[in-house]
Amino acid sequence: MILSAVAALCLHGAQWFLTSSLMGNEDALGETQRQMVLAAFWVVATLVLWKISFPPSRLHALLMALCGALFITMAGNVAALVNYMIKGVTLTQELVSAFALYRGVKGLGELVLSIPTAVLLQGLALSRKSA
Repeated sequence: MILSAVAALCLHGAQWFLTSSLMGNEDALGETQRQMVLAAFWVVATLVLWKISFPPSRLHALLMALCGALFITMAGNVAALVNYMIKGVTLTQELVSAFALYRGVKGLGELVLSIPTAVLLQGLALSRKSA
């Protein structure tokens, strides 16, 4: 299980670094590190849930992992909005609409990048060895 988490996080990091580099992000390594730490939360939580209750199917396991990724993405969006409020930014309707649009598209991208990670995670962690 630990090896599957490490492999999934390495894949996730490679995807984020490649994507950030291709998008012209000057701090691609920093973004990759941040995303790998966030991914570690849902990867570990998913493995714990699978250990507690073995998923009935591979699809169910994949959806559990993606729900964890969605939860972390939504928590990040809330944290970003709270960060704006702490900095004293006045939340107008236009700002909230632009924020929701930007974070929605970014969140969708984060979920798309989580799909291969979740597939690899469930493929390695739930592999059944023949007797």
